[in-house]
This record gives sequence, structure tokens and C-alpha cells, in this order.
Amino acid sequence: MSVSVSTNDLALKLLLAAVPEAAKALSVDSVADQLSQLDLDGQHAEGTNAVAHLLAAKYNSELAGTTDAEQAEVSQWMTMSARHGPVERQTFAQTLNTHLAQRTFLVGNRLSLADLVAFANVHPYMTSLTAQKRFAVNNFSRWFDLIQHSLSADALAKAGIQLVEIDLNAPVQAKKQAPSAAKDKKDASAAKDKKDAGEPKAAKKEKKPQPAAKELVIVPSMIDLRVGHIVDVEKHPDADSLYVEKIEVNEDEPRTVVSGLVRFIPIEQMKNRDVVLVCNLKPASMRGVKSFAMVLCATSTDGETVEFVEPPKGSKPGDRVYFEGFEDGTPEEQLKPKQKIFETIQPGLFTNDSREAGWYNADKKFHKLLVGGNVCTTATVVNGSLNQPARNHEQAAQRGDWAEHFEPLLVQHQAVDGARKHSHAGSPQSRSVPRSPTSGGECKQSSGVNQLVEELVGQAEDEIQLITKMAEWKAWEPLEEPAPPRQWEYFKKAALTE
Repeated sequence: MSVSVSTNDLALKLLLAAVPEAAKALSVDSVADQLSQLDLDGQHAEGTNAVAHLLAAKYNSELAGTTDAEQAEVSQWMTMSARHGPVERQTFAQTLNTHLAQRTFLVGNRLSLADLVAFANVHPYMTSLTAQKRFAVNNFSRWFDLIQHSLSADALAKAGIQLVEIDLNAPVQAKKQAPSAAKDKKDASAAKDKKDAGEPKAAKKEKKPQPAAKELVIVPSMIDLRVGHIVDVEKHPDADSLYVEKIEVNEDEPRTVVSGLVRFIPIEQMKNRDVVLVCNLKPASMRGVKSFAMVLCATSTDGETVEFVEPPKGSKPGDRVYFEGFEDGTPEEQLKPKQKIFETIQPGLFTNDSREAGWYNADKKFHKLLVGGNVCTTATVVNGSLNQPARNHEQAAQRGDWAEHFEPLLVQHQAVDGARKHSHAGSPQSRSVPRSPTSGGECKQSSGVNQLVEELVGQAEDEIQLITKMAEWKAWEPLEEPAPPRQWEYFKKAALTE
């Protein structure tokens, strides 16, 4: 029984190092300029994924998934992670970042082949990213850091993979640089020329010292958390997946809050409930209704259960909710999206084994979420994430509602763009130009995805409104020969990153 591993096949090298039983039982050879191959128990496999599946079936079947659905998903992620090129890697990282918003591992609640193979495939890409770019995809970075620390240092070394230092805190903005040496030299040369010409010396101007840029230290007390009481709830008039709640927080009037919890919590269980609210996020319009807070929820490790984080008994609307050890901090009046304060704290928000809600800092110390010294809990969710489930589920539901419109939109836009390129090459324009219902007339011929993106982004205040605005373009006229369809989320991601 032997396995031939290609010299650049990091994934198989890592798998053999992580499953020592396989490495001991097999004769391992290194080959160049050809695919990895395995002969095992009369079976032959060729290529990284096929060899990995055969190894898992023999030595650790759970790595390939325990159900048919998990096995199919594992294969899908392995295939997607194998795509090379900077654009493909960036797209894959963004896809993982979205997928991992509610998950710890790629498939199920345990390490799988998908995690090992994807980790090895994206390792060179991660090493090339700056701290700012890693922070921009913090769910992806969190997952990467978890996988590399789930493996022994010996396994990483055998695979030739170096540990990457990941910092999930917001990168500190660089201080302003002093005037360059080249500029000083130029100024000195000009002064010397004036002196040689006999010009009188000009009085030197004193330079005022520039104040040092203030470093932003992000702490959980910046988040304004309060006890709320749901006094009224109804279905969103334009979205079956959303609730619209009126929540009392001891202000002049209850706050309107939109939550994507219809699939998880029956409306009867929403009424007259005490909840924890995030009160200083930027208000967001969700399908035409503006939401002025976010209900804090816990999501189980399998993503199937979502529950309220419940304040302790005796709490009253408006009571302050804070993290243990940060009692004296003052919340921001409103969180600035560019500072990513909530996004920095969010990866550490979890429940523990006792269903207590809290925050893990960089040293893995758990700071309980408290009201008046008593801890907030969930009904059943243990070790669950507290990462914006209400907004994430609302976005996911909204994507599902409108997906049928996004693909035709992209298909038609691709056809128009293709026709434009055809026309520039001297061929006649054979396709009609789509009409936008928002403009009330015929559009000018598109110059590509960028122009459409600019038009959409210009009319949208945030991601939710952008998604809705994209859906409004559903009335474009059909074209004769549309380009092959692509998944709408890739277009959305391109729109949001242009």
C-alpha cells in the first residue's frame, strides 16, 4: 500500500500528518509534476480530493462526514477550495467569511476533511494578507486560526506549513509620517540657492507639532446593551421571514426592531418577553421598515436553534447590561461602522457550558454578561455564538426571497456586456438594452458590471438596502441569448467590494 504525494500538495501532506495511522501504514513517496495517487486495498485514487476521501474512509471515516448530506457538503467545500488564482482565492475567502458567521467548522460541529483541505489550500493566501484585510474577513480569519491551533505543531511542521499569527482585533491606524527626507533635502537646496543669489534670509517659520493620532482601543463596554421588554410583535408586511417588534427600553416610546426570527421562534413565544438589546448600532432599513436596535440571540453549534439571551429575573426595561470586568466603561453614543467595534467584539461572544452568556477575550478569559451582578442566560443553547443572528437571518431570508430575481438580472447584464464587447469588435449589436424601472425609460448601453454597481451603490445606504435595490431591477426585459447563469451571491459580493 503506497501513496505518492505531489511536492506542492500541502493538503495531503497535512492530512497524512494529522492522521498518523495512515502515515505509519503507507509507503509515502514524493513526486513532482504529477497528481497525488493512492493504491489502497485494491482501490486506486488520483488527485488530492479522491486520495483524501479514500484515506478518510480507511483510517478516520468521520472526517468525510457522518451523513450523506455532510459527505456531499464536505466534497463541495474541498472542490471550491482547490480553485487557484488571486481572484478565486479572494472570492472563496469572502464565501467562507459569510458561511462561518454562524458556524465554527465548515461542515457540522466537528473538524472535517473540508476544514483540513481548505485550510491547506488557503494558507499561502492568508500569509499574503495584511492585518487590515484579515480583519475585513474576520470570520474567515477566526476559522483559520482555530484550525491551525487544532493541529499539533509537529503535524504542521511535517506538512511544511508555518503558523500564521492572526490578530482578530481591529488594526491600529498608522500615525502620520514626518516630512520625508527627500522633501527636507529639496527645501535645503532651495534655501542655499537663495543665499547664493544674495537674497535676504527669510524669517524661519516655527513648525507647530502635529498631535499624535489617538489609538482606538476597542473594549466591550463600548456596546450599549440594555434590557428590553417586547410589548408588541407582528409579521413584517413585506417579508414572511421577519418580525417587527415594539420593545420598551424605558425611553419616551418603544423602539421598533426588525428581526429575522420567524423560522426559529413562534410569534406566541415572542410576546411579553424580556430580552437584551444592542442599542447603539446604526439604524438599518429592512424591507422598508427601519430597525433601531438588535435583539441579542444565541445560535447553537449546528445552526438549527436560535434563542433569546435572557436577562436575569427581576430585570427592568432600560437596565444596563454589561460584561464582567467592564462595569465602569461608557458606551458609544452610536457605533461607527468604519471602526468595526461590534465586529471586533463579536467573534468572542458565546455561551458557556452552563448556558451563561459572555465574551472571551484574546486570552480566552470568559467575561460574563451581567445585569446588576446577575448573569444573562439562554434556555438550552450551550457553547453557542452570539453573532448578530437577528440581522444575519434577516439577510439570509431576504436573499432567499429575492434569489429568483438576482440570477436573471445578472444573466441579462452579462449578455448586455457581452454584446457591448461584440459591438466594439465590429459586430452588429444584436441584443436589446435592458430597461430600468427606477429610471422610467431606456438605459444607456451598459459598460460592464462596474457601471451597474455604481448605479446601485449610489442609491443604497447600506448592504440591506443594496440587496433590496438589486431586487427592484427585476423588470428588465429578457434578452435573446443570455450568458450562462452564475450564483447571485457572487455578483452581490462583487458589488459590495467594488
